[in-house]
Amino acid sequence: MKKLLNLLSTFWGEDQFWNYYSYNQLGYRRCYGIVDTAINHIYPTTDLYTEIKNNISPRLTGKLGDELLNLNYSGNFNHRTDDIDGVSYVSTTNISWLNDSYSVDSIDYHIGEFVIPNNDLPKYFFVVNLMTSDSINLSYSISGLSQSYTNYSVKNIEGGLDTSFTGNSTVYDRLGISDGHLYRVGPVIIYGGDVVDDETISNSATLEDTLFVLTDKTLSIDDDYTITKNIMVEDDGIIEIGEDGNIIRSGSANLYFSSWDQSLILADSDRNPRIVWGKHPNFSVDQYKIYRAISMTQVPKPLTLDYDLIDTVSDDEYEFVDYDIRVGNWDYIYYYVRAYNQSTQQYSVLSNIIETRGGLYKESNKEEQKITEFRIYQNTPNPFNPTTTIYWQLPKAEHVIIEVFDILGARVAEVVNQNFETGYYTTNFDGSRLPSGVYIYTIRAGSFNDSKKMLLLK
Repeated sequence: MKKLLNLLSTFWGEDQFWNYYSYNQLGYRRCYGIVDTAINHIYPTTDLYTEIKNNISPRLTGKLGDELLNLNYSGNFNHRTDDIDGVSYVSTTNISWLNDSYSVDSIDYHIGEFVIPNNDLPKYFFVVNLMTSDSINLSYSISGLSQSYTNYSVKNIEGGLDTSFTGNSTVYDRLGISDGHLYRVGPVIIYGGDVVDDETISNSATLEDTLFVLTDKTLSIDDDYTITKNIMVEDDGIIEIGEDGNIIRSGSANLYFSSWDQSLILADSDRNPRIVWGKHPNFSVDQYKIYRAISMTQVPKPLTLDYDLIDTVSDDEYEFVDYDIRVGNWDYIYYYVRAYNQSTQQYSVLSNIIETRGGLYKESNKEEQKITEFRIYQNTPNPFNPTTTIYWQLPKAEHVIIEVFDILGARVAEVVNQNFETGYYTTNFDGSRLPSGVYIYTIRAGSFNDSKKMLLLK
């Protein structure tokens, strides 16, 4: 009961978008509240009170109430009354990004804006039909949202309406007698929905509900993307992973392609080829096996090449970095992956084949490209537990210092502090004594300074 009263006090009252009390103006019913005008100091409840008690109050102990507990009423509302008890038309609009309209003669409804404290997104609106005799049909036009995101979804928290859009959108709703719906409007890369236009994740983000990448649409991942729900990729939907991009799977969440023969991705890298794949959609997997072929010339039909098995990983690993190959303008390198079931000794069909350029830099007959710039590369693996490898290159001899800092800027480790000649170098970092979290590693070599993020997950 205390929870219910707290929720009701959020949006009932003289300063909120509903009123406790009915009142008249110019001889007509101006506002219909949950209690009527006092008679002998007694405030009788109205039909609206009874309908809301029956239709909305029980739901406050479920999804509706759980969501409202995390929200604050902003004070902004839209109110429409037309042809009710002699009132011809009353309209108030305070929600800047939401326009509403109706398609019936008699209406009386309120829409209140709710927000998460100190957050511009997502946006919420709670619409309530104040009619005690009729259902109403409404439409909501949404515009003016942040251009930091391309795709948005509008979703009824309790189920029903759930649609995605880009730019502006109009959605339709039907409210029963004295019924109410709470809607959330937010970017699909966080709150789930459909990628209906190409989208780029340029800053770290967390996916909270299922995301669908539609046919011919591209989701580009250029930073850490933690997924707590699945990413579902339709046929010919595209996932691109930048050099600093990572898919961090939480719990049972995973990346699924409709077809296994589209599930292998070549992530951007200027050092070692990095391949990422989705979970096999319909094969009982114990292991994934990675195959590679090398050709001095580009091959129109790469399946005709001879492939070598170069690694086998467990069924919960979906990324492989080929440390034997350095990316560069040398040979043509081809990869594919097969799923394997140890009990049945059966293999899945091949994944798609991906192509890159590079050379076997562990072999002495491969001439190294001349190094022309200082550079520090993304560590691999990333995320890691508890060890990872950091790579850097020097175009000339320098004294090199590589340090690791926590997210607050406190130094937690000095990894390298010595002189190096021109060349490519690696060093291992052990985070076994550190807690999980984001860390920054930096390099100083003469006048050169750079840094990158890495994620320790235990």
